Amino acid sequence: QLVKNWCRFDGSMVQVPGAGAKLGFVFRNATQASFKARRIKFKELLADTKAYLKSNPESLDWQRAQISHIGYQIAEENWAKYLGEEVAKWELDLQPRPGHWDRRMDVTTPLQTAGAYFVEATLKDGNKVGCIVWITDTAIVSKIGTDEQQYFVVDAKSGAPVAKKNMEIFGYY
Repeated sequence: QLVKNWCRFDGSMVQVPGAGAKLGFVFRNATQASFKARRIKFKELLADTKAYLKSNPESLDWQRAQISHIGYQIAEENWAKYLGEEVAKWELDLQPRPGHWDRRMDVTTPLQTAGAYFVEATLKDGNKVGCIVWITDTAIVSKIGTDEQQYFVVDAKSGAPVAKKNMEIFGYY
């Protein structure tokens, strides 16, 4: 493994639109990476998850109930039905460190609009990895009071309140 081309994503945070989402990328020995991004059909995933929970299964399949693990499920559990159209494709020249040492860098993607994306990186003569990128234009801020819980919808970039925004919240126990 030390002498072959190898890469992984270094995790990412939720990002705001308009700046090109940035991903941490760690690689070894490779000189070029190919990337592609596909939109995630999040509304379908959410609808399927709700329907599964409403069916009141006798034994809960935690993988079907954990939306936050969609990246793992797409990669490992063959949940490709939630992948939409390809929205971006790009190449990146890499400069590996000598001695088979890892190099970490930030990769700026061409992704600019709000949504959930599955980004794959492929190395020639190496491995293929994927990660989820969330770009959001709004955020929900909650405040717990003595007798109530309040929710505020704000612009994710500026923090300014967003007026008359409909919210649908669901949970399960």
